[in-house]
Amino acid sequence: MFNAIFDDFNAFSALTKRPTDLQTYHTEESTVCIMDLPGYNKDNLTVELKEGILSIEGKRSINIDGLKDPIKNNSISKSYTIGNKYDEEKIKAEISDGILMVTLPLKTESKKRVISLLS
Repeated sequence: MFNAIFDDFNAFSALTKRPTDLQTYHTEESTVCIMDLPGYNKDNLTVELKEGILSIEGKRSINIDGLKDPIKNNSISKSYTIGNKYDEEKIKAEISDGILMVTLPLKTESKKRVISLLS
């Protein structure tokens, strides 16, 4: 009985945490965006890129047996202007254990080019 109550508390606690902002790192080939979204999964989250704007939207709730209404409903709606230097056809998004990872491959002409110096 105690474990069941504790499990419900942990689920509720995870839902009340605020999502962190988008963090990024860059490689020569792409930009990778990461966001901590506890309680979200591929069924309740949408990631869209349109006209240089990356949008992340989702809604989640926690239901407990015996209660008429969910304990907590949360939603997220974030938009980031990323410009047009990414190849929209090759963008990938995945979520695992509440961690969203969006990979934005650079367009060929946007990649860094090293120019050798003549002596």
